[in-house]
Amino acid sequence: MSDQVTITVKDWDDDFNAHLSDFIEELQALLASIPEQYRENASIDFDRRGDDYDYPRGELTVQYSRPKTADELRRERECAAANLRDNEAQERRQYEALKAKFGNKQ
Repeated sequence: MSDQVTITVKDWDDDFNAHLSDFIEELQALLASIPEQYRENASIDFDRRGDDYDYPRGELTVQYSRPKTADELRRERECAAANLRDNEAQERRQYEALKAKFGNKQ
């Protein structure tokens, strides 16, 4: 588990139809919305890919990384422990079903 989390500030999905000056103003507002101590690692990513019909699509994302809070780390640990318990319970059910089906046959 990483101690960093990436926060997506804005995600455009084929929806960039704006005047350049409006778009620049929006980017400046987004940068200003990022806590000052994390602005240094803010990034913008353009991902171009085709859809199921090879129609080109674009996605533009503004994001930044920051350390996880104590609460986020606690919830992550709790979730991992719950997943481990669930997996073990599923494996026990499978084991019991196989044992009932095959018994002690070798």
